[in-house]
Amino acid sequence: MNQPYPGSAEHVAYFPRWLHRLWWGFMAVVLIATAWLGWFDWHQTRDREIADLRTLAAAVAEGTQGLLNGTQVSLALLGQQMAVDHRHLGPGAEKMLRNYLALQPELAAVGTRLPDGRVLAVGKIRRFLSDVLTAVDNPADASRVKLDSQQRSALAQCLRSSTFCLGPPVYDPLAGPAQDIWMIPVFEPALAGGGDRPLVALLPLADGRLPSWQGLPLPSRMSIFLLRQDGI
Repeated sequence: MNQPYPGSAEHVAYFPRWLHRLWWGFMAVVLIATAWLGWFDWHQTRDREIADLRTLAAAVAEGTQGLLNGTQVSLALLGQQMAVDHRHLGPGAEKMLRNYLALQPELAAVGTRLPDGRVLAVGKIRRFLSDVLTAVDNPADASRVKLDSQQRSALAQCLRSSTFCLGPPVYDPLAGPAQDIWMIPVFEPALAGGGDRPLVALLPLADGRLPSWQGLPLPSRMSIFLLRQDGI
């Protein structure tokens, strides 16, 4: 029989075909290993980011709860002080409010509605707080301070609430460029002036963040949503 010798054409054709198959097998192994390593690295990165977000969310929730609890307690104590003497809804009450605000640097303003419908307020944006409270019952004032019907309804519920109430974010259209233009009003029932009128304070949102969030490593493009226990 005729056997191909090493230098024959048949032998030369056989060797490249074997090498070609080996090369494709090697490339398949490399691609599979690369895909697996990529998937494994992505999975680790995702798990790490999820854990970081959960930690950050817990820190935001705890910081917010601590801020609101502290604000509620301090407003309740202020209401008790003002209820000791009903005549303090005058110059004495204004001084009391100023002293309170000096001890609460995270608040932008604080005040209450007087029996005659006027608003007693102190703070750097006391005008805006007065406008918001009067706009609840006055559609003309509501249009001037850019309150829609949903905001007015939520604010009215807080004014009538018998417990601490967190109002909807409100926008100050007259605020200067260097000021915080979004505020969150908080309401605490208080016996002042012989009646049950809540004390109202404004929490400023600096760059969209509550004061308790300022020390947290929040990404600039992150959105934060807070849900109350009632789902709002």
